[in-house]
Amino acid sequence: SIVVHKIVHHLTDRIVGWGYADIKLRDIYRYNLENRISAAIAFVIIMITGILFHKFMYAIIFLIGFTTLNGATGGYHAPTLLKCLLLSDATFAITLFVSISLSSIENIVVTLSIQIVGIAFAIIVVFIKAPYNHPNLDLDTTEIQYLKKKSRKIIISISLISVLMILSKFPIGITSMIILTMDAIGISLLIAKIKRGGQHNYEKETGK
Repeated sequence: SIVVHKIVHHLTDRIVGWGYADIKLRDIYRYNLENRISAAIAFVIIMITGILFHKFMYAIIFLIGFTTLNGATGGYHAPTLLKCLLLSDATFAITLFVSISLSSIENIVVTLSIQIVGIAFAIIVVFIKAPYNHPNLDLDTTEIQYLKKKSRKIIISISLISVLMILSKFPIGITSMIILTMDAIGISLLIAKIKRGGQHNYEKETGK
């Protein structure tokens, strides 16, 4: 974590020194660069985990679903790179475990009920809470409106795909992985909002 932090600072200083970036935006560049490095490391670890547990497809679903939706919704950001990596890997591990557990439930009514609740939860949270305006991003009104519409379109699209997969009797584990990935993002949004508490001075919310 310390090594990556130093590398990011060194690269950012070089980029600013060469005149490719505004010195006033140095902190934002550092933040974005650290996020990209963190995402790349987490990607590798999750892929390796999926291969080791013979759940490569689950890893692919999680990564595609998470990056696609989370890019529009935003969510909780751990304070350090190490915590971010641990949180990402733990999220995948828990999502994978629950998906496999759901596929082992013999009562299909119970499984379907859980999946439907999962879809509803994700849609409600994204429609109400997304996007999360992180202080380091400081989105303006136009950006918030754009991401609000984009996140809603994505969550509805993924939800419809999930429903079609359920009706087509796709493997429960695969379908559950898609739904639980949406739920993981929903939980991330809620945690981010709760941790921000009453600091509404950073928010630039507009109408729904």
